[in-house]
Amino acid sequence: EAVAWWIHDNLPYDELEFVPKLAAFNYAHGDRQRRRIRSYIPPRRGWLTKAEFVELLSVGQVLPGPNVVNLALMYGDRCFGRRGALAACAGMLLLPLGIVIAAAMLYQQLASHPMVAGALRGMGAVAAALVLATGVKLAGALGRTPLGLKVGLAYALATAGMVGGLRWPMVAVIAGLGGLCMAHVAWVLHRLDRRGTT
Repeated sequence: EAVAWWIHDNLPYDELEFVPKLAAFNYAHGDRQRRRIRSYIPPRRGWLTKAEFVELLSVGQVLPGPNVVNLALMYGDRCFGRRGALAACAGMLLLPLGIVIAAAMLYQQLASHPMVAGALRGMGAVAAALVLATGVKLAGALGRTPLGLKVGLAYALATAGMVGGLRWPMVAVIAGLGGLCMAHVAWVLHRLDRRGTT
């Protein structure tokens, strides 16, 4: 956060100066993300009221893409039209893009080093474990879905088996099994609705 404020105070951004700071330093998710986004828009300038911020963030969450990028695009468009939206998008993406390009160049130089290769294998395992842990955390919510816990777990295990075990392309599995699951949910909801009306 100290680096973000240094950028804020020392680099000559325009009115949308909060945008690059937001892109580079917003790592949180969920409610924490909203508080952090709000804290990076200095209230003393009166750029957004709390109600306007909530409205823009709500729309940003519905649209495809990262919430913060959507928020910046809508705010830029509201203030300066298309040019503002483009400037906001550039502000969101240029600094992270620079960091990723620098990391890729560094990796290109060090890829053959055994310590770097080992570190990347370890990070891959950690990333897989985080995805698995998130799935386990969310499994409890399956019991409150129309399909129920057992059917939801069956779909999840079938997806993992097709992608991880059989090595089928993820796009095909999501399109096929995901479509089947959505049709199943629609059928269950339709049956529940018919029972409720009779």
